[in-house]
Amino acid sequence: MESRQRRLLEEQKAVINMAFLQARLTGEQYASVWNKNVRMSKQWDIFPKLFAEEKRKATEAEQQEQWESYKERRRAYAMRHNAQFKASAEE
Repeated sequence: MESRQRRLLEEQKAVINMAFLQARLTGEQYASVWNKNVRMSKQWDIFPKLFAEEKRKATEAEQQEQWESYKERRRAYAMRHNAQFKASAEE
């Protein structure tokens, strides 16, 4: 009998926990409508072990995106520098 009560209590806690989590995430999404500085939780923030692979992939994609952006900024800088150098050499 006690085992059944413990199991029911654990099930109730799980339901309450998921409802609380859903309310929190809904609140974050509504808050982001009015405030762009609100940080939206990702799945791996809430369930780190379950979504470890997705977090790794997202991190790698973000790093690749940053690298590409850096390369483009450096290329644009080099083009401006070369154009200035060429213009000053022609004078």
